[in-house]
Formats: sequence, C-alpha cells, structure tokens
Amino acid sequence: MDYKYIEQLIERYFDCTTTVAEERILKAFFSQNDVPAHLEQYADLFVYEEEQKEAEMLDEDFDKRVMERLEADGDAPVIHVKIQHLTFADRIRPLFRAAAAVAIVVLIGGSMHRAYVTHTIEPISSFGVGGEEAQGITVNPAETDNPNLFIQNGEKVAITVDTLGARKKAE
Repeated sequence: MDYKYIEQLIERYFDCTTTVAEERILKAFFSQNDVPAHLEQYADLFVYEEEQKEAEMLDEDFDKRVMERLEADGDAPVIHVKIQHLTFADRIRPLFRAAAAVAIVVLIGGSMHRAYVTHTIEPISSFGVGGEEAQGITVNPAETDNPNLFIQNGEKVAITVDTLGARKKAE
C-alpha cells in the first residue's frame, strides 16, 4: 500500500504547517496496530498523548490525603480568611481618582495654553516691519493693550512673529 499522503503530512508536521484536522489524521493513523515498518519511528510522537490520558492521574481525594498527612506531622499551614465587604463607594473610588487626575491635567494644560497665548500674541502696531505704514491701518494707542478689541469691532488681526523687533524699529 502507498503511504505518500501520510509521509507528506509528516513532512508538513515537522515544518509546522499542518492543520488540526491533519494532525488528527496522523494520530488516527499511528494509533492503528499495523503501522508500516518505515513509519514506526514516528508512532511514538502521535501516540504519546493518548497513552498519557490513559495513565494514572491524581485521585479526586489527593488534596484531602495530603492535608491529612501534613496535619498528622504538624506541618499543616494555617489558613486565615478575612471577608471584606465592598460598598458601592469603595467600588467607584478608583474612578474618582482617575477623574481627578484628568481634571488636574486639563487645568494645568489650560493654564499653560493661556500663559503661552497671552505672552506670545502682541497687539498690532501701526507700523509694519521696516517702519512702513501697515496697509493703511491706524491704531488707537489705547486699544493696543487689548487685541480682543480688534476682533470685537470686526477688524482683522494679524499676528507677526517679530513684533518686538518691529516696535524697536518704529521707535
């Protein structure tokens, strides 16, 4: 009889490319009594698991017998069980801590953003870079301290990077 399919499955098994169904085929094949002589060397691989299932396992009362023997020797461990009742508040306390952590991060981030924005945005001066008139826009010096007045009046606000340098040139 030709066993090429089984030989191919064995090669794929050692290449780790077999499926579970193909491994079942190999286990069923090698659990037979009449395995060809040239394939007997692989029989132990596939029959081992079935033999282990049939081997003697620990009894159900094994733990009980071990504990009795330890108690007889005086080496039995003392087991203390403490019951702790958790209330609803105890269960949600970690959520409060997480919410507090998020609130702290948001508040710090907001204050850092506000500090960054108020220190980097300068009001528009009437002079552009190089001392030229900024596209005909004239600015009341009293309004230059508050750039939000420009936005409230519907005017466009331009923010330049070098506002401090432009002021120095204007003076």
